[in-house]
Amino acid sequence: FVQKFNANGTTYGSKVMLEAINVTNGNEQNSQIKTLSDGSYIVTFEGIDIDSDQSIFVQKFNANGTTFGSMIQLEPDGVTSGWDYNPQITTLDNGSYIVTWHAFNPDWQSSAIFVQKFNNDGTTTNNPQITLNPVSGGYDLNPQITTLSDGSYVVTWHGNDVNGDQSVFVQKFNNDGTTTGNNLVTLEGITSGNDFYPQINALNNGGY
Repeated sequence: FVQKFNANGTTYGSKVMLEAINVTNGNEQNSQIKTLSDGSYIVTFEGIDIDSDQSIFVQKFNANGTTFGSMIQLEPDGVTSGWDYNPQITTLDNGSYIVTWHAFNPDWQSSAIFVQKFNNDGTTTNNPQITLNPVSGGYDLNPQITTLSDGSYVVTWHGNDVNGDQSVFVQKFNNDGTTTGNNLVTLEGITSGNDFYPQINALNNGGY
């Protein structure tokens, strides 16, 4: 459910109920929300889809609390029966926004991080969905995302490295949605330990 409030703490308008597309008896959870510069905002969440697996859903709202356009369902390209988790969202100054999440293959033997950029009208960009999967066949989980001062953005997550343990990965994106460079983060001198649950934040000087 989504409820807008006035600055004095009183409610503004009616609450809005969000459910997975064409599914009224499933479970929705793990919602995230971000505001755009024009006062509109976006909610993303995970829910049971029409195929009875779990997908990511994205709904844009107008500044007055009403929904804008149709809800978007996100799944990895070509994989409609896998399970998708942990959506995270960030916004850009031009009104576009980016959603990242992790998804399992149908056999549950591997997972990857996915990144989808949206236009300010709520449609997905012409750029294809980006897949982050440094080690094929490994598990990549729990992404986090932030926008930098120049409009670029960064995704971090933990996943299997070439040694078979878990490390933290960082991928920077240009503001047009293309990737730039990549980094593997491990504790200095320790390459065989497990690293989990990274967090990320932007700095005013363009760093992170």
